[in-house]
Amino acid sequence: MKWFAYPMACLTLTSLAAQTPDYSRFYDWFHRRAQAGALYSDQSALLIFNEGTKVMAQPNWKSTVLAQLPMASTVTNLAYPEGLIPQGTRKGYSDIWHKVKGNDQSGRPFTGYVWGGDIAKGWRKADLNGDGALETLVLGLSPNPRTEMTDIRAELRVIEHGKLLARKEIKGLCLFKDCDTSPLLRILSDPAHPEVRFFETSTLFEGCETGIERAFFLWDGSEIQLIYHAEFLSKTVFQKGKAVIKAEGSEFALRTCRFSHINASFEPVWIWEEQPLPVAAQGGPIARAK
Repeated sequence: MKWFAYPMACLTLTSLAAQTPDYSRFYDWFHRRAQAGALYSDQSALLIFNEGTKVMAQPNWKSTVLAQLPMASTVTNLAYPEGLIPQGTRKGYSDIWHKVKGNDQSGRPFTGYVWGGDIAKGWRKADLNGDGALETLVLGLSPNPRTEMTDIRAELRVIEHGKLLARKEIKGLCLFKDCDTSPLLRILSDPAHPEVRFFETSTLFEGCETGIERAFFLWDGSEIQLIYHAEFLSKTVFQKGKAVIKAEGSEFALRTCRFSHINASFEPVWIWEEQPLPVAAQGGPIARAK
């Protein structure tokens, strides 16, 4: 079993401003909206990311399994005292062991350990489909094994009543402990199109160097469509595209949405366009770009 201490962060507002003056206020903006503190705060609620997550009696995979938990269930974090924290590795990812308490599916209480890769790094609840029911949006590590050092993947999921409605893998978004990043998950809307929901999954790298990685998606009610993914300090674009949705109340037009830029409030600005609906797509409710 490996143990490690929390690393010292070298990021300051002064150094961030010196590197990128336009982002001098981003550190505070980010942390006012992030849930990263809940991952380490005593008595905070944590969401289980993977179905059948094991609660272990000790912080290692060889100890007794106390319970197996369903996806999107809740456990209570029991913060460690200052000092060393247990770490484990699975499928090529290293993360901490969270000490938690809760109840299994039969209602029996437990106190044990859950590996950090099975804990959601961010979660939000909202009515995403307009049906009056709350869906849960969760961000976590991809369950697919790493094949090499540069193979880093996260995953975004929409869950309703414990059922997985949609999932989207995010290549390159680093969430596990070795990355020393703080995660952010948000549900956004556009005042010009309030019926459409956007998701943001982002990380702020807080080591001796800084990094601001942000990815934006559109939720069309059944699929998560990636629109833009970039590292904003170096202006490195990893992926970009456009989402395509059938225009509301029209059988003959599509609306396309693509990323334009980040405004002074650090919010994304979208470009919307309408175009004729292809003949082959007129019979379906949703059509997508190729």
